[in-house]
Amino acid sequence: MARKAREIYQGEYYHILSRGNNKQALFFEEGDFEFYLKCLLRYKRQYEVSIFHYCLMTNHVHFLMRSIRTDGGITKLMHGLQMVYARYFKTKHRRTGHVFEDRFKHFHIDSEAYLLECGRYIERNPVRASMVQDPKDYAWSSYAFYAYGRASELLTVNPLFETLGKTDEERQQAYREYLITPRSYEAIVDRFFEERVLV
Repeated sequence: MARKAREIYQGEYYHILSRGNNKQALFFEEGDFEFYLKCLLRYKRQYEVSIFHYCLMTNHVHFLMRSIRTDGGITKLMHGLQMVYARYFKTKHRRTGHVFEDRFKHFHIDSEAYLLECGRYIERNPVRASMVQDPKDYAWSSYAFYAYGRASELLTVNPLFETLGKTDEERQQAYREYLITPRSYEAIVDRFFEERVLV
């Protein structure tokens, strides 16, 4: 039976998640992260997709994306990215079988008011996983782009970021404060993803 076509539309925002097969690691060393991001940039350009936030965890990845010109842009990007990375991963690490667990997951963000909150959730993943105490100490996310103005060919500025201040310095300071403060509901959101999404 054919799989149901994905409903991912041009101009809409989506929280994208993908995980290693059986929760196994996707990245073992710095070169793995770098290769993945290099491929991501290639496919982002090829399929004209805006990437606003990302975080590459050890065994799963998060993105906030929007397809610019075609309804299938995000699907094509993820398909190409996972195919190329899986081939690289199996060759380099001498693995067989599936690298990624089924198809990627996608969640439509139907309110622009949630865009910054989604980015915050994505970039706080390493903190909630107790990998670091401050998101600035995790290299494989979009945090430094917003918090410190680090240049990135990969990223497009979240439209709500501009509302955080009148200057780059004000916005970056506000963003750092916005991310560093924990929220009581984060554990609930994490449990939702663990039980209903990353299953």
